[in-house]
Formats: sequence, structure tokens, C-alpha cells
Amino acid sequence: FVDFQKIKIIPAVVKLVPKRLVYEHKIFPLIQREDKLLIAVSNPHDIRAEAELIKLFPQFEIHTAIACPQELMQALETHYGSL
Repeated sequence: FVDFQKIKIIPAVVKLVPKRLVYEHKIFPLIQREDKLLIAVSNPHDIRAEAELIKLFPQFEIHTAIACPQELMQALETHYGSL
């Protein structure tokens, strides 16, 4: 479970995933290390989000962590701006 109050957001990782994709699927990129990308999701059952990420980033192994929907939306607005 992601606690946005305790995690350090890395701007370079945020820039990896397009604004359209993060808002469409309610996801937030957290950490990229070597060939792994950790994404916060509000709906772990949204398999379309993971499929799009795999297509966009074939070089990465995609991992997900669950986040509170309200906190995730606040993080999106803070780091990506409003729609």
C-alpha cells in the first residue's frame, strides 16, 4: 500500500508516463530501477492499464502497488497538473 506522505516522488520517473495515461487509468509512477517500474494504482483489477504500460515500456517489468484513490488523484494533480 502506497503512502504518498512517506514516499519521495522522483520527477524523472513522473515524466516517464504520459499525463493522458495516468489520468485515464488512475495510476502514478513511483520508482524505476534498472528494468523495473513500480506504479501506484487505485484499481488493481484494471488490466488495461498494465497492458498499456507493457506496450509503452517493453523494456520494463511492471509492478503495481495499491494506493488510496483520493491520495492518488491528489498526487496526479500535484505532479501532472489538472486535466
